[in-house]
Amino acid sequence: MDQQGEPDAARRMFERSLAIWRELGDRVEQARQLNSLGITYRHLGQLAKARALLEEAVALNREADNMATLAASLANLGQLESSLGRWDRAMVVVQEALLLDRQYGSPFGVAVDQSSLALATLRSGRPREARDLYDYVASSGNVSLFISTLELAAAITAALEDPSLTARLLGAATTGRHESEMPISEQEAAMIDELVAPARESVTAQEWDAWLAAGRALPQPEALALLRSLSSA
Repeated sequence: MDQQGEPDAARRMFERSLAIWRELGDRVEQARQLNSLGITYRHLGQLAKARALLEEAVALNREADNMATLAASLANLGQLESSLGRWDRAMVVVQEALLLDRQYGSPFGVAVDQSSLALATLRSGRPREARDLYDYVASSGNVSLFISTLELAAAITAALEDPSLTARLLGAATTGRHESEMPISEQEAAMIDELVAPARESVTAQEWDAWLAAGRALPQPEALALLRSLSSA
């Protein structure tokens, strides 16, 4: 529900589930629901509440020695710290998640962690390091990850002063969201808009709109090729 743009409905569902698992005393399932709730509250813009939920999820996973789920909770907590501008803290948390995901063999988790590290590095003013951190080939086949990869790549290329590539990547991401019915949250949309603004403002509106339209028209294999061109730059 959250990914389909219904965070309030998702919040109610996760809170009911959490209450049930608390009553049953199952810490592993409590941690799962807390993690999902934390993500949902982040999308609702209630960042302090989201942090408290994710920190509780991390603590419960540590107590239960549930390392695979701990990695996911750490990754989400790191993303939240990035949202709050706590770049150093975000990188420490996500690096632990990355270590666990590599240890327990989660390619999807590794890709998400690399993306989170790249974003934190970008926001701390190091776009070239951000580009080098991330494996832009979304090998997991996860549609949501592929779309967020396109958006992150657009933000990085904006900082690297390549408005044409920025707009095409952003256009491809817009098409991906439309076709997969995955609307972007207000908070994420505002962040992406802020990050690509310098590129958009460096060219004429006609140039920007033309590149954006070209990106929207790209089939997914060509959008992936565009990502690969950035990773090999």
